[in-house]
Amino acid sequence: MPEEFTIYVVRAGDSLSAIAQKFYGDAKRWKEIWEANKDKLPDPNVITVGQELRIVGHIGAAPGVAKVNKGRGEQEAA
Repeated sequence: MPEEFTIYVVRAGDSLSAIAQKFYGDAKRWKEIWEANKDKLPDPNVITVGQELRIVGHIGAAPGVAKVNKGRGEQEAA
């Protein structure tokens, strides 16, 4: 069974720890986001606005997140 995930589009001022706080309620879980996106993020300290990141194990929008896509190996509009 494919892993469930949400696609989050990086905004100005974001960091992996800030994104982890939004989705998981714990900034210390930033490494989970990095692990799921190592193909796009060789350096976890460098993310760019507009970049799409997989948030594994989370489906739907986090508080304060206006639009996300969700998937099970594929993407569909939220």
